[in-house]
Amino acid sequence: MSRYSFPGDIYNVPQAAEAKTNGNDTIVTIYQSEKDLGGWPDYLIPFYGIGNGDYFALDAREGDKSAVYFKSHTDGTVARYAESFGAWVNKLREFLNGID
Repeated sequence: MSRYSFPGDIYNVPQAAEAKTNGNDTIVTIYQSEKDLGGWPDYLIPFYGIGNGDYFALDAREGDKSAVYFKSHTDGTVARYAESFGAWVNKLREFLNGID
């Protein structure tokens, strides 16, 4: 991953105050912020923000088998992006290189 520059933010999992993080917001902070703005589905858990208002997220209803979804800020659509988190990781190279 050190070979790539990630646009936006990878969000932190809430943890003890003394835990080391990347300095970005937590998943809970982003979730609540988007809920407060309106239009954010209750079941969608953001883990990565592109930086332009778009997000990659997991569906809480699917549990640990969740696909990865792309939430667009432009029109509010939620689209399945990858069948699993592992599949999303495998597609990162294409995404970061603008191929996808």
